Amino acid sequence: MVDCNPLLDPARGLEHCVPFREAVAKLLDEGVPLELITMSSDANASVPPRVGESRAPFDKYLGSLWGGVVNLVESDVLSLSQALTLCTSNVARVLRLGGAKGSIRVGVDADLLVIDEQLEITDVYAAGRPVVLGGVAAISGVYE
Repeated sequence: MVDCNPLLDPARGLEHCVPFREAVAKLLDEGVPLELITMSSDANASVPPRVGESRAPFDKYLGSLWGGVVNLVESDVLSLSQALTLCTSNVARVLRLGGAKGSIRVGVDADLLVIDEQLEITDVYAAGRPVVLGGVAAISGVYE
């Protein structure tokens, strides 16, 4: 298994990292099966870059996984359905959550994104509940 983190990218000020889309493309070019590649964000907890003797302020970017999917699709590295497997079914299989996560079928958690033709997220459902509708938060709790 190879896990790629779209937060660790020169475009985010981490000049010593390999750009995410290039890393995925290289893995595929070298013969790594798509089923063995995952995408994660370390729960958006990557260490901020150093600025002198201290660290830059932590910049929590919650769009990293979707941004990674869109990046792969728009750069023609993968189709949308292929790119989605990196953060859905592949991850669920590796973490042995395939019975509850990672696919759309009866009996699994209903965590879904609804997107438009421009690959913008319009609606989000978590555990079957709407949390974003029409681009607007449908819940207000800190941990919801």
